[in-house]
Amino acid sequence: LQLMVKSFEQAGCSFQKIGQWLSMRPDLFSPDMIEALSALRDDGPRHAFEHSRHEIEAAFGAKLEDVFEYIDPVPVASGSIAQVHKGKLRREYMQLHGMEDLGFQEVAIKVRHPEVLESTWVDADIIFNFFGIIGKVFANYDMAMPFDKKGFYASMVRQLDLNWEAYNLRQFQENFQGEHRIVFPLVAHSTESVLVESWINGQSVSKLFDAVGGEDFSVVPRGARRSAAEVMEDKRKKKLAKDIFDMTIKMYLRDNYIHGDLHGGNLMYSNDPHDDRIYVLDAGLTTA
Repeated sequence: LQLMVKSFEQAGCSFQKIGQWLSMRPDLFSPDMIEALSALRDDGPRHAFEHSRHEIEAAFGAKLEDVFEYIDPVPVASGSIAQVHKGKLRREYMQLHGMEDLGFQEVAIKVRHPEVLESTWVDADIIFNFFGIIGKVFANYDMAMPFDKKGFYASMVRQLDLNWEAYNLRQFQENFQGEHRIVFPLVAHSTESVLVESWINGQSVSKLFDAVGGEDFSVVPRGARRSAAEVMEDKRKKKLAKDIFDMTIKMYLRDNYIHGDLHGGNLMYSNDPHDDRIYVLDAGLTTA
């Protein structure tokens, strides 16, 4: 399984996207395969910090040290298109460039991987040709891609331009204003290859629900003794599940503007038990 994941990582952005889609299909694949492929969501190949430095300095038109008090050269996460560094904006830079009203200094800095543009289109041709052959060989098994080639290209074009993600975040903030429990990162700056947004502290929702896997849905027998912490955790899970459901239905039925990558790794919750907000990340892919 590790060899399979490594092959997806080395094959390029489009193959990693296919692997991510497969990782969200527990109805088709075994739990151990799902667990292995889930690493492609936020633990993908990482590029050198020198590339990040070059892209960030180009995006701001200034030296890194003039813009940031600090930036961690080790990425906190890396996906198929970009990796994320944690940093803190300099107050002097913010004052000089009219950014005092942002209300935050700690930021997540998303930097697009090098050569991802060139490899994506070649990868897509290979993938669709491969599935075309597989479909003919195994015609009786009704195998098909979850999207057509035109749709795949259209979604990739937007995901590769981080300005689109900045636009999506602002649109979601407008759609959810007044919904205090649903929070999207605030955009500080964006270019085609760099996105700077407010830093979110929290834990992945997918980790909270890890115990609910396979055939065991953690149903507690009637009369079983449970600790106060277990009872509180169950209440929190139910509250999160309801709020995520309500958020998704709002996107579909009221806004017609839908986050297209709502897996558990892109939903965060606070470590503070009194903070019931849900933080929604990675809005590069949307549909309507």
